[in-house]
Amino acid sequence: MACVQGVLRNVAVFAWRLLDFGRFFWWALLSVLLFRLWRRSQKVDGSTQDFLAMIICLLVVFLPVFLLLNNPIGHRYLLPLLLMASLICVHLLFMENWQKPWPKVICVGLLLFLFSGNFWIYPRHISQGWDASLAYLPYFEQRRRMIDFIEQQDIPLKEIGTEFPNKGPLEWIALDGGTRQFAAKALSTQRYIFYSNVFNDFSDEELVELVEKWRLIQAFSKRGVSVELYEKKE
Repeated sequence: MACVQGVLRNVAVFAWRLLDFGRFFWWALLSVLLFRLWRRSQKVDGSTQDFLAMIICLLVVFLPVFLLLNNPIGHRYLLPLLLMASLICVHLLFMENWQKPWPKVICVGLLLFLFSGNFWIYPRHISQGWDASLAYLPYFEQRRRMIDFIEQQDIPLKEIGTEFPNKGPLEWIALDGGTRQFAAKALSTQRYIFYSNVFNDFSDEELVELVEKWRLIQAFSKRGVSVELYEKKE
């Protein structure tokens, strides 16, 4: 039963990754175009056959890995499949017997939907593919502001727990030669926690604990990206 539940969960995550960040509209249009092609009983041209064959081959490769194994399904791993779907969508769009400039107008609309994906930010209990959009960009400025605040409060970085990608020497992000670094989070033993909603490695239980058993000292936020410093309640 657990295995079946895991596969069903992976099916849902796989579908979500395909539709995420505005790609729902690409898949919706592709479904309509393929349906119209089927309804007309029109002979499929060689280019369309090649695109469909590549999509089927990619699905044959991806599905066993993504659905049967307990591994993260990242957006970047689906780029070949997404690229093929985009190409066949544009190809079929311009094959339609529509008057100009409708194909170009639809393409511009689809690109705008994809661009809007850079502003999609989910609630903090939902892991987000930050490396697949530009929504993360404000994080670096807010991180710098928080580090400045921490230094003003004379709190040693090694006493503050945090998670990827905030772990490791400061130089890894700031490129300033700094060797100081935060500690890996351990809520049971640490006094301070540095959290941001761009971190996917805080469990739901840990997020609840931060709200219930920790005190928010400082927070900075911009365009939906926040960084927060917590101190454990006495």
